This record gives sequence, structure tokens and C-alpha cells, in this order.
Amino acid sequence: MKSTFSQVTSITTVIVIILCAVYAMGIFGGENITHVRNVDYHDFTYTGNMVDGYFSGNGIIRFKNNDYYIGEFRGGRFDGEGTFIFADGTIYTGSFINGQADGEGGFIIGGGDEN
Repeated sequence: MKSTFSQVTSITTVIVIILCAVYAMGIFGGENITHVRNVDYHDFTYTGNMVDGYFSGNGIIRFKNNDYYIGEFRGGRFDGEGTFIFADGTIYTGSFINGQADGEGGFIIGGGDEN
């Protein structure tokens, strides 16, 4: 069983890798990004594209409970490829449709077990 320090280090490394990938996709800059917004809501903060008032394209949501979603949005919902990082360290990477995990994807459980 991994130590708590080792688990935190592993999770932190995964988050840094994902954030680097998000940066490379152009969420924080680039020619195709014209409507990047930082929006604070009661339960979450959103950074990314908005079209007609809806989250659209690439973005990041950080919920007050420390869950994160990094990926594609359509019509204000998770839709496309993305990664959801739960506060307990569990990570799902894969497809989302209409706000729900759907199709191909995989989990890494908080302790590091892959499913």
C-alpha cells in the first residue's frame, strides 16, 4: 500500500501533466480562442470558452468540493473528451456525452489502481 505522501505526489503529478496538456490545447491562449472567460459561480469556477452564455469548446471547472473537470464542453455541459478528477484522487479520463461519462474511458482509483 502506498504512503499518503506517495499518493499525493502521484495525484499532483497527474494534475500537472493534465494542466500542461490543457495549456498546449490552447485554453489559455492561441489563435482560435476568442471568448475565454473566468466565471465564478456559487458552487464552481469555470475558465474557458463561452458561446451565447454557455460553456463551449475547451474549459476547466473547479468545484467547491475540489473536484475538477478539464476538457470539452457543448451547450454548457461536459461533452467530448475530458478528465474528471475527484477530490478523493480518483480520476476518470474518456468520453462524456450530455454531462455524463459515456463510451470509452478509464478510471484510476484514488489509491492508484486502474480500472
